[in-house]
Amino acid sequence: MVSAQAVLQTKAVTTQATTPDTGFINTYDATAGQISATLPALSDCGVGANLMVQKTDTGANPVVFTRSGSDVFDDGTTQLTLTRHGEARTLQVVSLDEGVTKMWKVVNRMTAQAIPTGTRITENFADFDDPVYPVPPGVLGATVTVIGGGAGGGSGRRGALGTYRNGGGGGGGGGFEERSVPASMMGATVTIHAGAPCSGGDSQTTDDSDGHGGNDGNTSWVVFAGGFAMSAPGGSSGVGGTGDDSSTAWGGRGLGGAISGGTGGRGNDANTGGSGCQPTDAQGWVYDTFEEGFRAHAVAGGGGGGGAGVSWLGVPGNGGAGASCDWCMQAGGAAGVYGGAAPTSGSRPAPGLCGGGGGGGCGIPAGSGQPGATATGFGGGGGGGGGATNGYASGAGGGGGPGHIRIVWEY
Repeated sequence: MVSAQAVLQTKAVTTQATTPDTGFINTYDATAGQISATLPALSDCGVGANLMVQKTDTGANPVVFTRSGSDVFDDGTTQLTLTRHGEARTLQVVSLDEGVTKMWKVVNRMTAQAIPTGTRITENFADFDDPVYPVPPGVLGATVTVIGGGAGGGSGRRGALGTYRNGGGGGGGGGFEERSVPASMMGATVTIHAGAPCSGGDSQTTDDSDGHGGNDGNTSWVVFAGGFAMSAPGGSSGVGGTGDDSSTAWGGRGLGGAISGGTGGRGNDANTGGSGCQPTDAQGWVYDTFEEGFRAHAVAGGGGGGGAGVSWLGVPGNGGAGASCDWCMQAGGAAGVYGGAAPTSGSRPAPGLCGGGGGGGCGIPAGSGQPGATATGFGGGGGGGGGATNGYASGAGGGGGPGHIRIVWEY
């Protein structure tokens, strides 16, 4: 059963007679000829499920939507037709007998001219394959938010007894960019690319070897056909753990559009891994402590926590916590604890908001190192993996969170 959708997501425009999906704004281009599509079967939809259908071309060919089987609309009709550029209908599944009998109901009729001045319509995008969407007719401008992808954390070192087996550095948070776009710079379409999530450094399985670095976060970008473009870079990767007692694995730096993401925590030996950096200072980079490195502005993605390792005496350390994004009220992941809980990923994705970083893994002297947590919030850096002794795999670095794009259309 399909549950009710509070916010409709946008799909790429189609020229085919594709059945519209509930939970989405389904856009059709009938330039080449009439499109006749079938609505979803009501038996597959829950009461309250909704969808929007819209005609995007300026030609005279209609877009016709016909019921599935014996389904009906609440007014007894069996189909609806869109004939004008920008014309749209929002449909919802309704029932008068607690779901025994279901019907389609048109709950909103819209043309470009019918949208009142001052209306704002929000759309969220998580497309990694560069789809092209139509710019809604009649818009006067838009506010575009772009969040770069978080970077992956580094894995821990695998080394001999009596040596330092440091944890990997946390991945840097993705950058944040938000700008206003006038209609004069939009054109007819917009191409969307949200940075895909990336992986952390692979677990080290070779004796006496440093950990592997994570992958850099992926850039998110938006390009309007009218010439306006903007982007937010991904964070930089966490470094793999080393065996040097005088150095630690640096966390990846958060890279920025207008605002930089938080830096990942530094990997350590028996000391607690460095906490990922949440941004606190609007004036730019501020040096904080040995473990935490640099901070950036609080609206961007949080850095991943650093992994901990094992000292030359065989003493393990706990991982570092992932950074939160306090301005967005998105929590970072908890640190991994030796003999206790594994690190956590932090906040789940929240549309339009940057996420926290994943927690770092702990070092384990006689067992496989704890992996860093993969960030799931938008732009969050992955946690660094824990160090391990020869004969055991080190902890892998956690993956970086995906990028994200939000557009608020203004009429």
